[in-house]
Amino acid sequence: MSRIQHFRQLVFARSWGEVLGRAFELTFGYILYAISFLIPRKQKRWVFGTNVGFADNAKYLYIATLAHRDIDACWIAGSRSEAEAIANRGMNSAYKYSLKGLRYCLTAKYYVFTYHSKDINFFTSGGAKKINLWHGVGIKKGSKSVSKSMPSWLTHFLLPHMYEHIDLFLSTSPLMNRHFQHMFELPDGIIYEGMYPRCAFLMQPSDQIEQQIQHTEDAQTIETIQTLKRYNHVYIYMPTWRINLKDTFLTAAGIDFEQVDRLMSEQNSLFVVKLHPAVKMAHKQGTYKHILFLDKSQDIYPILPFTQTLITDYSSIYYDYLLMEGKRVILFPFDIEDYRAHADELAFDYDEYTPGKRVYTFDELTKELSKQAANGNVDKREWVLQQFWGDYKAKADVNQLIEKIQSL
Repeated sequence: MSRIQHFRQLVFARSWGEVLGRAFELTFGYILYAISFLIPRKQKRWVFGTNVGFADNAKYLYIATLAHRDIDACWIAGSRSEAEAIANRGMNSAYKYSLKGLRYCLTAKYYVFTYHSKDINFFTSGGAKKINLWHGVGIKKGSKSVSKSMPSWLTHFLLPHMYEHIDLFLSTSPLMNRHFQHMFELPDGIIYEGMYPRCAFLMQPSDQIEQQIQHTEDAQTIETIQTLKRYNHVYIYMPTWRINLKDTFLTAAGIDFEQVDRLMSEQNSLFVVKLHPAVKMAHKQGTYKHILFLDKSQDIYPILPFTQTLITDYSSIYYDYLLMEGKRVILFPFDIEDYRAHADELAFDYDEYTPGKRVYTFDELTKELSKQAANGNVDKREWVLQQFWGDYKAKADVNQLIEKIQSL
């Protein structure tokens, strides 16, 4: 991509409101950034955030730190409504441009995020220790570092968070260590091999999972879980996004939701659909009695333990789901050849590193659903877990990660 093309993508793919807002943020942001280096930072103060709301690894590590009285943790929200919703559940939260949010961001020693410090506030991060938890293992290549693919003063000015120094990057196994180091051009010494906090949550005993959900989740999530408990079997369909298919994805997959609804009704089962945030959902909630379309912004991890079968394709959710024993997976890579040909997306061989029952057409999928098979682990499950999670049982305690961050 040329510099001119990249500039057009940055500007013209956004509304004028977004462009003006970003221009305002940059104008005053760099002044704030310079000031942030002058303010002393508190050893025990941590700030957390993501660009996808209260979710992902940053959320689950934040919740874990709430049990540590020696840590003053605050969730930095991207909107006032998000901050208020979290605070109403008894957790410390602040909108990033509120007085409280700026106070925490300017004085916290540790910035813990899922993508970049922009998840919290890059312009208040001068002098802080930065911890990137990232958001998924898997076989996709991902994006190369912007510093090498688009080297220019313009991208450096518009996207300063893409060039920032990271003090710790969370990885999960020797295979993923090598993958992430190549993918992000990480320097030696900053990779820490541990467990994703969101996955450590999945690995807890069921009573602990339910207890945490009651204390930290919103009413919508708790209501969804109660709905799932009423069915004999819950399938969850979580496909990855295709850049070549975009919003035509479900049409290309050939899914007949009316037929799925009838089949689920016969089994007293539920078919849950959770699409990638980039895919527009054409179906309205309530159209089908036995199909539940989840909001794309809803955190899926509190819901996963209450499902029995995952249906996916190339998504990293496959590897997270395997960490829960007794779960079943159906792989539905209906466009495998086209997917391989279009994007050169895969860093590892799909057949080798994603074993399991595979179907390639909607008819094959319905036949598999009709079996209403009992729970059962994927073949080669332990081998796959070792590749992507290493010694996962020994790393399941997120307090190990907390101690590592405190030592920085």
